[in-house]
Amino acid sequence: MENNENTEIKTTSADSAKESPETKTTAIGSKVVSSVEKASSAKTGNTLMYKIIIICLLCYVGYMHFDAYNKAKAVKAAEQAASAEAKQKDDADLKRGNELFTQRHFMDAYAVFSKLAEKGIPEAQYRLALMQLLKFSIGENYPKAIENLKLASEKNLPDAIYNYGVVYEKGLGVDVNVEEAMKHYRRAAELGDANAMNNIGAFYENATGVEKNMAEAKKYYEQAAEKSNITAQINLGRLYENGLGVPADATEALKHYTVAAQNGSIVAQLKVADMYANGIGTEKDMQKAGTFYVMAADQGNADAQCSVGLMYFNGIGTERNYQNAIKYFKAAADQGNANAINNLGVILDNGFGVEVNSAEAAKFFRLAAEKGNYNALNNLANLIEKGRGTDKDPATAARLYTMAANNGNVFSQFNLAKMYEEGAGVEKNLDEARKFYTMAANQGHHGAREKLENMEKNKSKPKATKK
Repeated sequence: MENNENTEIKTTSADSAKESPETKTTAIGSKVVSSVEKASSAKTGNTLMYKIIIICLLCYVGYMHFDAYNKAKAVKAAEQAASAEAKQKDDADLKRGNELFTQRHFMDAYAVFSKLAEKGIPEAQYRLALMQLLKFSIGENYPKAIENLKLASEKNLPDAIYNYGVVYEKGLGVDVNVEEAMKHYRRAAELGDANAMNNIGAFYENATGVEKNMAEAKKYYEQAAEKSNITAQINLGRLYENGLGVPADATEALKHYTVAAQNGSIVAQLKVADMYANGIGTEKDMQKAGTFYVMAADQGNADAQCSVGLMYFNGIGTERNYQNAIKYFKAAADQGNANAINNLGVILDNGFGVEVNSAEAAKFFRLAAEKGNYNALNNLANLIEKGRGTDKDPATAARLYTMAANNGNVFSQFNLAKMYEEGAGVEKNLDEARKFYTMAANQGHHGAREKLENMEKNKSKPKATKK
């Protein structure tokens, strides 16, 4: 029994010690798998390394691009800042040049504009051209002016293009060429220049380089007027006032003149004032007339100042106020307005708001008469005829009356007729008296009409005869 057990035990040991083919194969496979795993592990490590390297390279390239972008951006920002700073300085210099020009420091303004023009700044080129065209203390220089206008025009500066047209219309340094002028006006008008629009309208109205076309004239005047162009507003008023290309309409004319007046046009202010004073296109309204006369007077217009003075003097549209009348008459007289000078003489001669001073009045009458004012000549003759404030001299008075009467002065016509009727300062001459009374009567002088009627009555009366 022991041997069997041992044999079995041995057999069992022997079997265990043998390797089956399957077991061997499995072992070999395990080695292969292990090798592949090792190789795979190595390959995976290399791939990861490659990825890391690529990522680093990409990061580097990205950084470089980002850095270059930032640098370019910084450079651009610096350039923009420098450009903005330079523009700010140029704008400040341009403003200074304009201020110098306004202050009439023309040479200094010219120097500022010249430097800016050299930089190619169109506004400076334009202003420099204007100074060269208008000869503001720097001499006439048409070729240079035209060159600067051309440069500024090429940069689409409307004002320069418009004035380039003016050069050709007026023949400033070039031959007159209305077709070339119209070409520039049209271009400026397309860029919104109101002056050019108005001038195109004027070309059509006056058939300048184009066929007369009042519809086109009105169209361009309206376009310019919409842009607050005062000249165009006045032109529209004129068309309606005179029925040029449109039905005559004083009310419509007044509307356009009023817009121009409110925009500061002295011409329009006087026009509107006269229309209210005479009830043209509106009811007569002296207060409104006075408002527009004052607007023009406050801008220094001597005619308006004289008109305002008369309104205060006569109490028309306002309360009578001799002191205000004197103030406005003096303002106009200081500008050489003959009517105002004569009116101051009337005030002095009659003591309106001042002491009577006929001698001083005579000085004013003489001064106004020398300026061609025949009312003043009549007033001077009246003082001399009566010896008021001056030596009495009827013959000289008659001579002065004659000068004024022959120039249509109704008062002198009446006064001279009276002298002929009475034989004062001249030989008595009823025919001459009748002639001058008739001249005065034809101008509406009621005293002259009465004199003529009396002369006719006396003429028809039977004359007494000597026995």
